[in-house]
Amino acid sequence: MVDLTGRWLTSSLVVLTALLLSTCSGGDIAPIPLPARDDVETLRADCDHIYARQVFAWAARDPQALREIYTDDIIHFDGEPAFEGIEEVVDMAEMMFRSFPDWQMAPGDTYVSAAKCAGAWRNWGIFGMTQDEPGLEYDLLEVRGERISHWRLFYDEVFYGAWNDDFQIDPAFTDAYIQAWSGGQPRRIARLYTEEAILTDTLFDVTAEGRAEIGQYAAAFLARSPDAVWTLRHPFAEGDADWPYEEAYPHAAQGGIFGVSVEGPSGTPCRLRAMVILTPDDKGRIREQEVLWAADTLIACGWVE
Repeated sequence: MVDLTGRWLTSSLVVLTALLLSTCSGGDIAPIPLPARDDVETLRADCDHIYARQVFAWAARDPQALREIYTDDIIHFDGEPAFEGIEEVVDMAEMMFRSFPDWQMAPGDTYVSAAKCAGAWRNWGIFGMTQDEPGLEYDLLEVRGERISHWRLFYDEVFYGAWNDDFQIDPAFTDAYIQAWSGGQPRRIARLYTEEAILTDTLFDVTAEGRAEIGQYAAAFLARSPDAVWTLRHPFAEGDADWPYEEAYPHAAQGGIFGVSVEGPSGTPCRLRAMVILTPDDKGRIREQEVLWAADTLIACGWVE
């Protein structure tokens, strides 16, 4: 995969500084800068490729194929670093192959940032799931040298229902997020976050730290499309950490796939899709947020240069 992290993180500081100076001087907020179309298409192609390779390796039930897509030090993060190293991951896979002989799967939509790839993994023939109503696992991947080095997992309502487990997502938490981001008020948005919160949206040159910078990011986003409306299409959540990881990972992340209605080419309505991962604190405020985007919707809506 093409590693554009350095370029994005460097320019993000320039973008946020410029926006802050504009606000302090009473100037208008500039719309958030758009990523280059060629970069977005490259990231999408790389993500589609690596994500499909992962799902097809599992579908083949081939331990050697798994060794070829993961690094030796792969971390399988499922609310905690549940499996560390290729041997643990392969052992876990072989156990699942034995336990679920009818398990079927296919790759779904992918989402990209400047440095990470995410995808929807469709599952059926397991836990009572069917091909028409599959369970969706969402995977956030970090890639090193054409192999996956970190694999973080989130599950949808179908999985939690099959497990007879309480769905980890808090509707009040996500509703507050939707209402604030659809309200067109950067200060209201900033109040969702802790004073030390970190928001990363590296495809749009942003790594914002603290409420002030997050408010600037929100203002720049709204300057691009003042009437943006957010809707939650597919919620997901990760599981709680078990001993001995509870202290290191006290709050499970949640979020989902969001539709974002914006102004498209020539002023026509258009809908973006974003994968948003939100980690709360013990008071229900956001302390970490990570955003990835469905590349095809950015291109279709003219949100590329």
